[in-house]
Amino acid sequence: MAAKKNINVKKKELEKRIKKAVPVIEVKKIPKPPSREFEAPEQKQEEFFVGLHNSIDVRRNILESSRDMIHTLQSYQKISEIRAEKFKRIEQFKTVMEELKLLTNKLNKALPKVQVKEVEIRAKETFDKKPRLSKADVLSKSSISDLEKLEEELSKIEGRLSRLD
Repeated sequence: MAAKKNINVKKKELEKRIKKAVPVIEVKKIPKPPSREFEAPEQKQEEFFVGLHNSIDVRRNILESSRDMIHTLQSYQKISEIRAEKFKRIEQFKTVMEELKLLTNKLNKALPKVQVKEVEIRAKETFDKKPRLSKADVLSKSSISDLEKLEEELSKIEGRLSRLD
């Protein structure tokens, strides 16, 4: 019963719209072809067709929106393929990393254990207002200090030799 009321309301709304509309081409009532299945009389609906003034523009808009939808679906398909490829590569990466970890562990076990001396990393000296020395000056000072040390050691050795004689 409620469905019949809805149908009647829809018919009345359509008839009002048609009367208010700018001259409409024609409103034809087309009967529904007989169906093979049993239908209750309450479920029968009558179809109305209304003529459109700019049917070509409407058709063009529908086709353009369909084309845009197809482009969107194609881009979605590409994104899903890229996503699948990404997950596949991530899995490959994980397996390679596990294999590398195993191989490094085997290598560490096979190599002899040696103690490595730790090397101190000197912090950069703070900026002083003193002029910087050139590389040649630095080398000469370090070589002079080395030479002085060698001369001192040589003099000590000579002193020991003189004592022995």
